[in-house]
Amino acid sequence: MKKDFVQNVYAGGMLVKFSFDAFSHKKGVLYRSFNGDATTRYPPYHHNLGVDLSTEEVKEPPVDIGINQWYSLYPSRGLKRPRGPKRARTEAEGSESEAEDVKGAEEDDNVRLLTRMLNVLKATRSEQTNAHAAQREEIRAVKDEIIREITTSEGRTRAMINDVEDGLMQDFTELRTELKISPYNRQKKAHPFAPSHARPTGGPTISEEAAQICIATEMFLKELADKEAAARDPSGKGKRKLSRTL
Repeated sequence: MKKDFVQNVYAGGMLVKFSFDAFSHKKGVLYRSFNGDATTRYPPYHHNLGVDLSTEEVKEPPVDIGINQWYSLYPSRGLKRPRGPKRARTEAEGSESEAEDVKGAEEDDNVRLLTRMLNVLKATRSEQTNAHAAQREEIRAVKDEIIREITTSEGRTRAMINDVEDGLMQDFTELRTELKISPYNRQKKAHPFAPSHARPTGGPTISEEAAQICIATEMFLKELADKEAAARDPSGKGKRKLSRTL
């Protein structure tokens, strides 16, 4: 059901009725003169305000006021902000200050978060540096141990080669001595120039001398191979055998 609210006001010698349409949300001003003429006007600034005038009463009629003065005297009948633009400006400044406070708090949170991230990165980097330093120390220790092993093996090999050379010199010296005291050499010293007749049957021939040298060399090489195998034996038995033979 459609319901209208009407309020009678005297302004300028005329009976003015303020009517409110609850469904259309339009407030109309009805001007009625004493001769019976009536007109209803809808000012543009009265549209969609939705002011209910049914509960307010005017005890004594005001003295010739206009509609703007009416709303300035009674701010609850239409003004959204009683103090006008000043309050709006204050609220805007307050909202700006609140926004600045919120922005400052967000910046502080961001700075705090970045500081925490930097601390975590520094701690991680220090841990990585310590790990790299420990790894470098371990690599250096392994390298020194390998160099020490190589030096020791080189010294052992050099000593073995010296022993082999000494043994070869001794064997060839003994072989040379045996060849010198052979009957062939005695006969050769007695006859420096080769005779036209055949050699005596008691002396060794050239092939026999070469065979003796080959046999002695093979025996020495076999003994050298046995020494090397004993030195490379991890059980340690070969080392005792090598020290016993040396």
